[in-house]
Amino acid sequence: MSEMQVGGVGMLLNHPVVAIGSTAELYPDLKLARSTPVAASAEHVLVAARAQTGLVLVRIWTGVGPMLGDIAFDGNVHLSDGRCVVKSLDELSQYSTLIGEPGPCRATIMVDDPGSASRIDVIFGSSGAEISLTFAEGYPLPVMLGADSGQLDEFDELDLILSSHDRPLNRLAAVVKMIISSQVLLKSVQNRKGDAHCMRMIAQWARWLAPHISLSNSLDLSNWMVEELLSAKQGSVDRTSVNIASDFLHRMSAPPGATSS
Repeated sequence: MSEMQVGGVGMLLNHPVVAIGSTAELYPDLKLARSTPVAASAEHVLVAARAQTGLVLVRIWTGVGPMLGDIAFDGNVHLSDGRCVVKSLDELSQYSTLIGEPGPCRATIMVDDPGSASRIDVIFGSSGAEISLTFAEGYPLPVMLGADSGQLDEFDELDLILSSHDRPLNRLAAVVKMIISSQVLLKSVQNRKGDAHCMRMIAQWARWLAPHISLSNSLDLSNWMVEELLSAKQGSVDRTSVNIASDFLHRMSAPPGATSS
């Protein structure tokens, strides 16, 4: 099972319940009692969420995911065909993605507000081990829940750091630190410049940070960062990483056509 975000959906609900689990039909007697944040059967979990007031964001992870909010559910869910479905009770909104082989799979469901969730993270295959991501000193990132506490593959870790847009300076500084500190990543940047996989990941991540950012803008910023990475002087990796990330975000916030000094 890979360690990454594998899907996500934003839903506008008529009824304050999100159903998560198997593609099989919901048990008729599975109900969510008033003032109860969660109810579960062998194949589904019902999560109380806000309705008619804003989107509910549901993200699906395998192997590892963010430890944000409260644990609403932690147990096995039987996926009849290996797929996970997220849907509203009236089934007007529905999303599914493949998780793995058919059968029971451990699921940990985190919510921001039990009883009225607006953000739900569903992590399949986690054992509950806490994993710390790379971060620049003084700019921490959320702890992750994973299958074990071992070291992550570099590209899995990059993907996890850039999977969200909260704490943008912290996230970008962490990625810069990883590139500067890794012979593999830095050599890739030296050889492929802005076409290196890690630089393309940064460019794509930046597109959702501000509405005026286009792909062309993001690629230009990524190419600017390449030059900064390759010319970085020896010294404090953390301070250098924060400075490069901060300058990147400052340049990105400038209005289209403006020159950032």
